[in-house]
Amino acid sequence: NGITQQRGDELFSADVRNEAVNPIKAKVSVPINQHQFDSLVHYTFNAGREAGIDDLLERSQLNAKRYDKMPGALIITRPTQDGEYLPGLGNRREREAFIFAERKY
Repeated sequence: NGITQQRGDELFSADVRNEAVNPIKAKVSVPINQHQFDSLVHYTFNAGREAGIDDLLERSQLNAKRYDKMPGALIITRPTQDGEYLPGLGNRREREAFIFAERKY
């Protein structure tokens, strides 16, 4: 029988909030703009909270106000499956870096 569209939307919103929005709000200690926040939410939700924000923040030094390092930290996250590079996910990382740096969606 499945679920309704409304229920699906509610579940998705809760997942995004719990898996990406809340961890970013808890762990990013410097001011960021909306486009930077959106980029980090996209990355964290898609990479997974466990794989995502802690390592990314350490590599980028964002909490030390090194905003300039975040795009490179996003791109260096080379998505692989069983050791094989996945170009589609590589494109996603590049897009997240572009949104963070350029304010363009």
